[in-house]
Amino acid sequence: MTTDAAFGALVVGAAQGIRFGTCEGMGRAIAEGDSLVRPDWPAWKRVSLEWARSRWYLRQGRMEDAIAAALRQSTISEQGGSELGKHYALSSVIAIELHLGRIEVGLARARSSIHRLEAIGGEAGAGHLWLQVFRGLALCAALRGRLDDAGRILGYAESVLARAGTIDESPLTTISRRLAPLLDAGLGVDVQARLRAEGAAMRETDAVWLALGDAG
Repeated sequence: MTTDAAFGALVVGAAQGIRFGTCEGMGRAIAEGDSLVRPDWPAWKRVSLEWARSRWYLRQGRMEDAIAAALRQSTISEQGGSELGKHYALSSVIAIELHLGRIEVGLARARSSIHRLEAIGGEAGAGHLWLQVFRGLALCAALRGRLDDAGRILGYAESVLARAGTIDESPLTTISRRLAPLLDAGLGVDVQARLRAEGAAMRETDAVWLALGDAG
């Protein structure tokens, strides 16, 4: 196997380990990847190792280290001339910041990235980033007393994730734990179900404007 092929296999194995492997296996693959990576390799190849490393840190609950790895991924992408890659990497940073309860910091970073992606024609990337922050936006709405809007925003986010077949990973759990008691205290089960159904039926544009009513 060539060095390139071996490196690619290690990175893929390390990244997939967050769902299908062990933490120890991820660590071994990343260590082997570190021994192969070269500073003269193109940015798109070097960032993949930082992406895998960030997921490995998430697996361990080492959130600050995960942020640092994702920020390195973003910097390498930018230095390599990929502004789109820079913002994709920042989406991981934003998800972790929201998980840690740094709602205002995460949303400010998200708005900046989304506006830049739209300016350079990366609307698909902006949409991907929006889905990472919708739960944070729902929490913001709930914290400010907009429980009905929070229920609809959450319903929209959950419906999109379900249609995409996306597994709900650990960076979202803290937001869910903070949000659920607020909704349960202020809204009945039937009302929550109705609001989520209304949110699930919303168009993306309408869901974005509803969320921005609190954060825009």
